[in-house]
This record gives sequence, structure tokens and C-alpha cells, in this order.
Amino acid sequence: MNATKKEKLAIVKRGDFEYNYINKEGKLLLNEWFRYLSSFYNGFAVVKRANCEWNFIDKEGKILSNEWFKSVDYFNKDGFAKVQRTNGEYNFINKDGKIISDEWFYNVFSFKDGFAKVQRIDKQYNFINKKGKFLSDEWFRWVDFFKDGLAVVQRSNYLWNFIDKDGKIISDEWFYSVEDFH
Repeated sequence: MNATKKEKLAIVKRGDFEYNYINKEGKLLLNEWFRYLSSFYNGFAVVKRANCEWNFIDKEGKILSNEWFKSVDYFNKDGFAKVQRTNGEYNFINKDGKIISDEWFYNVFSFKDGFAKVQRIDKQYNFINKKGKFLSDEWFRWVDFFKDGLAVVQRSNYLWNFIDKDGKIISDEWFYSVEDFH
């Protein structure tokens, strides 16, 4: 059965940990029964197979990605969700099922002001934009979220500066500490 995007669906349970969606006519949405189903949020629901792999489905019952994940977050208002591979690496997926960065990360953080913080396995940080492109060629010991068009960055030598949304460090001099602009 394929539901329309506006059709209301209810979650039903059959036996231990077997879930599906049903419409008001009693038709099931999915051919497969899942160990877990969420409500729909921002156009997608989260589903979990019996083998503990996670993915997303739309209201027509279409699985979003060919790849199944160790964990997933819900889609945010910008249309991205955090996903984790079985090897523990993280990335973002968009609503078209595309992983946005070619590189996978030790951790990723929510998008704010058009950029997400990403952390490599060596614990160095950078930012990616919504197309998965890095803001800077340099990786940093620490980065903060953007505020008023600038983000605080710290080099591995523990010196601080600010970076703008074009990837430009605002001062040639690096500092022992910096504070937010007031």
C-alpha cells in the first residue's frame, strides 16, 4: 500500500517488536515489519530492523537510503539528519538520501547559521556547509558555533582567533584567549 502524504497513519504492533503503519481503511503501509517505528517528523519516520539497523521512510513507505545505519537522528528544519555507520563514523544525510560529505567523521554537530561542526578521528575540528564542503583547509583543536558571522577557533598550539563564513581568519595575530563580541 502507498499512502498519500496527507493520509493519517497509525502504528500497529504484531507480536513482540513487530511494528507497521496502518491507514483508516485497514491497509498496511509496509511489506516489512520493523522492530521500531517512530511517528513522522519533518516528512520522515525512523525505522529499525530486527538486526538493529536504522533508516528512514516517507509516508509512501519508501526507504530513504540503500545504506542502513547503526543510529540515526530525526531530520532537522534544514532537511539534514545525523547518521552513524556500523563502524562508528558520522555524517549527515539529506531528504534525497544523499550523504552530504565524502569524508566520514568521529562526530558531527548540528547545523547553525549554515555550517555544522565536524570532528575527525584525531579530534581536530572544522566546519562543513550544507553541500558538505569544508570551510577551511586548516583543521583546529577546537571550534565554536558561529555567532554574528564569526566563530572562535583554536589551533593545536592553543592560540585563538576568529574565522568568518568565508573561511578567513580575521586577524594575522593569534591570541592566548578571546571573548565574544559585545
